[in-house]
Amino acid sequence: KKGRCKMLQRMLKYSQTHFDLWRLLDGITDRRPQPEIPTNQITRTVVVMNLARMGSLNAVKLSKDSSFWNTLLDNGLPSPDTIGRVNCGVPAGDVRKVIRALYTSMRRKKVPLWTIRGLSMLVLDGHESHCSCLQKCSGCLARTHQLKNGEERTEYYHRHIMGLLIMRDFCFLLDVEPQKSGEDEVAAATRMLTRLCHDYPRAFDVVAADGLYTRSNFFNLVTELGKYVLTILKNEERHLFKDALGLCDLQKPITIDDGSVMKTIWDLEELTSWDGIKGSVRVVRSLELSRVKRQRTKKNEEIEREWWFATTIPSAIMPAGPVVEFGHGRWAIENQGFNETVNQWKANHVYRHDENAMLIFLLLMIISYNLFHLYFWRNLKEAYRKTKTKLHILCLITAELYASLCQPKPAPA
Repeated sequence: KKGRCKMLQRMLKYSQTHFDLWRLLDGITDRRPQPEIPTNQITRTVVVMNLARMGSLNAVKLSKDSSFWNTLLDNGLPSPDTIGRVNCGVPAGDVRKVIRALYTSMRRKKVPLWTIRGLSMLVLDGHESHCSCLQKCSGCLARTHQLKNGEERTEYYHRHIMGLLIMRDFCFLLDVEPQKSGEDEVAAATRMLTRLCHDYPRAFDVVAADGLYTRSNFFNLVTELGKYVLTILKNEERHLFKDALGLCDLQKPITIDDGSVMKTIWDLEELTSWDGIKGSVRVVRSLELSRVKRQRTKKNEEIEREWWFATTIPSAIMPAGPVVEFGHGRWAIENQGFNETVNQWKANHVYRHDENAMLIFLLLMIISYNLFHLYFWRNLKEAYRKTKTKLHILCLITAELYASLCQPKPAPA
């Protein structure tokens, strides 16, 4: 009908025109020697399923009568079992090549990074995506809880590490790495970071993470890879923390007031009391006084927070104020990397309880997420974005897929 919204078709056309999406997806293979259903039919289905935020393979099956699938797929819509089974044999490296190709095309189109003093930032963090007391697979981690009646219960769960590159307008998801049995989050993040530095050697200058990553071996690795590191310093029992706290009494802080937050900052350089660290480390302490107005009481309140950051960025390259801003920018992975992908993109849903299949579904979700944000920020006009939210556009995409199901079928001749 005239005037009918075709947001999904427009977005796929944009992805095909600017990134050659279908050719990239054609490069993904699987272990089947003579497949009756090509792998690209599976990957196309999953990418569109993520864009429509269907959140279930059974929901995809219920939409099989939509005329949209006939224009996208040559052999009809695959069954849910086929989609899950095929993804069990898809190499993760093939899907990561697609993400890398999207990044390369994006940078060639001059999509700006979020930088401070010319430095860009990669953020790492871990997320638990699944937990069950009944089902388990070869990739499940296990933990034991003691119930109130004294009995012990074993829980099986999956956890992955995400790497996120902060752009000026949005966040570009680079990779995920599953945490394996017998290792902690930092070990899995170290494995992923080594791969990212190889695949994206010039994409970022600083690696940011939370307090769990404040370890000498992690700092040494990032330094050996030619990057700076920035983490939260939490443990008050550390010699580094105690020394920095004592030196704060001997140093006059600087004050930065941007109107909403007043920051009192101490900058402590060349600290060598951290055992195992190669070289020295810099500690930046920020005492922040923010002014907020409570919506319920209409009263103004002042909230005081204290932040400690450990970093290897020299003060000659970045002063203390920008270091604090970089440290707060790490929260993008909580807001966009986990909160948005889980609540709006169904990232926690288990489409197939298999170690490799769960990783492939996550990587394909990353492709859909990145494509949507590139379309939203680079193709839609600014005036349109001011009146329509990202969630509104996603709802239009979902509605378009289901629209043909509501149209009456032609009567038989």
